[in-house]
Amino acid sequence: MFTNTIRKLQSTKRVLTRIVAAALVAITLMLAPLQGYATTYNNYGSAGSVQVPATQGWDNLDYSSSLSFPSRYAWRSPANYGDQWVKATYYIFKYDIYTRSWLFYKSDFTANVIFAGEPGKWMSGLTFPVAPGGGKFYTIVDVEWRNTNFAWLGTNRVYYTGPDYQCLNYRINTCRINYGYIELF
Repeated sequence: MFTNTIRKLQSTKRVLTRIVAAALVAITLMLAPLQGYATTYNNYGSAGSVQVPATQGWDNLDYSSSLSFPSRYAWRSPANYGDQWVKATYYIFKYDIYTRSWLFYKSDFTANVIFAGEPGKWMSGLTFPVAPGGGKFYTIVDVEWRNTNFAWLGTNRVYYTGPDYQCLNYRINTCRINYGYIELF
């Protein structure tokens, strides 16, 4: 009799955990910033899923410009049920009018730990100031999952295109979205 009571409590606990996890995912999706629609989304290994918010270009009141990568939610990799280390690397490329090519401009990363039993974690966003005079910018985000021994589990690479950018302006005509890149003035 005591064993049956314990089994019922364990079953109830599992059901409640799943309900809470589903509610958290639903709330996450409702509160998310504008979603991007990256036309190229590559998944390598056994990566988890990742939210793809629009990369934001905006001008500052001091007449400088910035590119922002909003916070994003990363779900755990199915390859490991223990703790997972997840890292989001944000890359910016700038168009060079002299070579007529996209050159690496800046990058940085954020990281977090998804503990065993958690469905995922929020990854911090980053803002990058860009050079005076702005330019044309193209962005890529790599999200990588590793176990706690840092053995690679998988990577998602997101190539942003025109619909994946968002202009947030204080002044008129300081940002323009083109197919495949964002232009800041």
